[in-house]
Amino acid sequence: MSDVIIRAEDLCKVYRLYSKPQYRMLDMFGLLRTGQGRYTEHIAVDRFNLEIRRGEKVAFIGRNGAGKSTLLKLIARAIEPTSGRLDVNCRVHALLQIGTGFHPEFTGRENVYSYLSQLGVTGGKADRMVDEIVEFTELEEYIDQPIKTYSTGMGMRLMFATSTAIEPEILVLDEVLGVGDAYFAQKSYEKIKSLCEGQGSTLLLVTHDLYSAMEVCERFIWIERGALLMDADAGSVIHRYEASIRDQQEARLRRRHMKALSENNQTASKSVEDNHLFGQIRCEGNIPVERDVPIAFIRIFGPQGELCRLEPGVSTDGDTIRLYLQEGEHNWGEVLEDSGRICRSFSRHGSIYHRAPFVTGFHDLEKLLDGGLLEAEVEYRDSSSTPCLIELFHDNGLKRSWLRLGNDGSGEWRRVRGKLTSGTQLEVSQQNIRRYGTQRFFISEIEFLAADGTPSHIFDVGDSLKIRLVYEIRDPSFRQRPVIQLNFLKEGTTRSHRFALEGQLFDYSQNPRGTLEILAEPLLLGPGGYLVNVVVMSEGGYARGGEKAFFTANDNLLDHHSRAYELVVRPSDNILANDVVFYHRAKWKRDGRIIYDDIYPLNELRQRVTDD
Repeated sequence: MSDVIIRAEDLCKVYRLYSKPQYRMLDMFGLLRTGQGRYTEHIAVDRFNLEIRRGEKVAFIGRNGAGKSTLLKLIARAIEPTSGRLDVNCRVHALLQIGTGFHPEFTGRENVYSYLSQLGVTGGKADRMVDEIVEFTELEEYIDQPIKTYSTGMGMRLMFATSTAIEPEILVLDEVLGVGDAYFAQKSYEKIKSLCEGQGSTLLLVTHDLYSAMEVCERFIWIERGALLMDADAGSVIHRYEASIRDQQEARLRRRHMKALSENNQTASKSVEDNHLFGQIRCEGNIPVERDVPIAFIRIFGPQGELCRLEPGVSTDGDTIRLYLQEGEHNWGEVLEDSGRICRSFSRHGSIYHRAPFVTGFHDLEKLLDGGLLEAEVEYRDSSSTPCLIELFHDNGLKRSWLRLGNDGSGEWRRVRGKLTSGTQLEVSQQNIRRYGTQRFFISEIEFLAADGTPSHIFDVGDSLKIRLVYEIRDPSFRQRPVIQLNFLKEGTTRSHRFALEGQLFDYSQNPRGTLEILAEPLLLGPGGYLVNVVVMSEGGYARGGEKAFFTANDNLLDHHSRAYELVVRPSDNILANDVVFYHRAKWKRDGRIIYDDIYPLNELRQRVTDD
């Protein structure tokens, strides 16, 4: 018998958004006539295909409004699909919204008994389960008070514990664990682990807490605009999703700039509305370019011929096309002469988005395009092997066209011309992106060294660990005291500890390159696998106040290697317990005398105890 318990084929859910409340009422009775302006249709789940097997633990991630909750409601049979096929071959218990199924006037105990009775659990068994639920929630003082007197977190505790008390075949949770405190959230995750591992329950979890979800879910499904964008292991999906947050922020800023340009032009000349092309040179995946790429010119062609020409090294004041040089949002370098050409480089450092942008305005752009494809011609020196794109955005940034430039790092000057491919802005880079930051300060090399100086990624508890970092300051104006951190995550999820350096001045004019070393002797990490983040933040970048940007879109971030390095720590034979994150070093005394230095024994003390 197949162990597939959920199968969706071309599953769709379409909602009608009514322009007036009375139209909704008429539609409920089948009396609403179709016509312009009465309603629009929103596709919440779009041709979704999915298989989930018994015992799988699956996290659904994506932006707000992506369709995650709608998909879970379909699986839980809370709503019906518009079209397609959905087969669910198990009993589903869903906690989709705080308060569902609980009456505010009833006490907590009465609500639990009522919930269990709906599931056919009564009598002595119900009594035992209620006692277990109360103990788990730690709500003994409040269990006989009306639910309406509970805080949101208290209500969440009770509803979660009740939903998971019956050992469901499929447990569906929609962002409910983010309501409670950190202590109970961890307790809830432990409960979920127990259900999945002990009873073989299948877990479907919608969450924005990606890193906590990694503790219980091996499979991640990324949904965007109602469609399945990526379905893979947790690490791979999270890496791509982190990069997408930065790309979405970049797209939002680009649309805002284009809107501002359009409004400014309308103010200056109300009789004619200008249309704009926003263009940029960037690397695939928005990763930093490997080496500066000098650009001599960029030409854009429509069906009627050349539309505009940009020479980045030449002043463009008064022209229809110009560089976009807003501080902190570009990677254009200084003007230079290269092989007799006046040019400007697409630089390795600058914007968190790693782009060299330009903008141009036209009267009636759509008429100029006349339904035809754009072409682009670029002359550049092929100094980097990192694949690059030239991109154009129009229609207020909603339409995107691009041309891939050939890059092999030959160092030769190239002139490339081709048609721009059209497509949506939403893309998932096929590269496993792990580098972020403006790259003004850049960690170019990192090594993990054993006691004898040889590179290694496997160590024993109590070994000597040396970490060697090679840094490069790319920005000639850089002079500050950045914060440099190495963050360790046991099994990729639990933050165990960090090494941090701050207060040290780094000055490009004094020393643009150098080496840092960290010596951990002895190594006090407990056995297991570790992932290591390397983070370099601008001076003051961790200061409190203001809105904290997600790290991939934080312009205070200089360099970030996201979970890029792996270490394995093996147990030591002379250690009694090995299931810890790290060993806390301490001295032991006997009758007032130091007899033992824990983890890393001092031979002379050990010998003294033997002699005594």
